[in-house]
Amino acid sequence: MADVDVTAKVVECKLNNALYSFGTTKIYKFDPVEMGAAEAGTHTLVNLDKGEMILDGQLIVGTTCTSGGSATVKLQIGSVDLTGALAVANLTKGTVVPLALSATGATKISDSAVNPVKAVIAVAALTAGDVYVVLRTCKLVDMA
Repeated sequence: MADVDVTAKVVECKLNNALYSFGTTKIYKFDPVEMGAAEAGTHTLVNLDKGEMILDGQLIVGTTCTSGGSATVKLQIGSVDLTGALAVANLTKGTVVPLALSATGATKISDSAVNPVKAVIAVAALTAGDVYVVLRTCKLVDMA
């Protein structure tokens, strides 16, 4: 299945960012059923700007996810996994999954014009649920 771009439908949630002195925290709500992106495939959530670096992040389940089969969900930046394939049975309300960021920074820094953060749904379509993707990023001026 072709990459489905849902960036126009992904909602950036408002956040009080006073606790961080370095970087910007952004929260993106991804509701695949409501957005028409519940089918198995790759769905672009947000594009990072050139020189933008992910400092840390999490996937947080807002509403328990369900599927008609044994769906899995994972996050990627470009083609590099930020999470493993997460079984839908484990995506229950309140579950927090930290993003796996490379020690070398290879998965963290966007060195192209834009670098997409994607949700990959596999095996079966989702029938319900939503997740929040929390990214704390900073812009590296000399790469911009």
